[in-house]
Amino acid sequence: MRERPEKSAGGSSLRLALREMQADLASAKTHVLLAGAIIILSLSGPFGTYEALPPVGRLLYWATMVLLTFGLANFAGTLTSIALSRRGIRRQSALAPVGLAAGLAAGLGVAVIQDVVFGLGADPLRTLITIFGYALVIAMTITVILFVFRRADEAPQEKARETTAAQPEMPPAPALAPAPALAPAPALAPAAALVRRLPLDKRGRIVSLTVRDHYVEVTTLKGKALLLMRLSDAIEEAGAVNGVQLHRSHWVAVDAIRAIHRVNGRLEVETLTDERLPVSRAHAARLRDAGLLP
Repeated sequence: MRERPEKSAGGSSLRLALREMQADLASAKTHVLLAGAIIILSLSGPFGTYEALPPVGRLLYWATMVLLTFGLANFAGTLTSIALSRRGIRRQSALAPVGLAAGLAAGLGVAVIQDVVFGLGADPLRTLITIFGYALVIAMTITVILFVFRRADEAPQEKARETTAAQPEMPPAPALAPAPALAPAPALAPAAALVRRLPLDKRGRIVSLTVRDHYVEVTTLKGKALLLMRLSDAIEEAGAVNGVQLHRSHWVAVDAIRAIHRVNGRLEVETLTDERLPVSRAHAARLRDAGLLP
């Protein structure tokens, strides 16, 4: 069973969700999406709002509706995404449950506003079913759009990392014997920026960094924590720790490598925490440069 990472430096999934929501709200694409939705809905006046409200009233109504439901949906969807990510489920595989959570939260917001402004009518149950139906469809659509936005924002960074790290493919090599265990290194200085981000009970000698969607899972000898940051920034904040990037999604401290194995022609690094991290062909030369491969 996959080990569940511990809480991040913020101390909770709630803090991670709020930080990710801030990142979404700071995006120009999100601003355009929200502004466009408010303008279109205010001008078209769907669901009877064109006849029931004056132009300024429609603008205020739909601005409140869009911003409130987006905030609720984004918050619920982000919490769900974090929970699934901690269980090893990738973002593209979590779109349906994330969209469902976002839709339920958005539907709740719409129902409250509808009840306050217009009431739920003679048949409240039918009204609520209609509201939640529309909310689920719209939330699923927005979830996919935000996923595309995030992938578009991350693609140039991933491409730059791959280009920088690209190396000629290594020739086939005989099976490797496990590398001798390295002598323990002294504890990491508490001033290291990355360590200061971790919960107090997880601050210790850094073993490895692994990308988990748009988070970095930091493994120390005291446990794991998720941080909302890029791998390149995490490596930089690791400070003086001598490490090597094994893959575009994995970095390991050299003194935390227990052994190196070849499995079905591919290299794997075994760490002091009994994890095995894959080594891509593009990054294998870095192990050789560090004197860990013949």
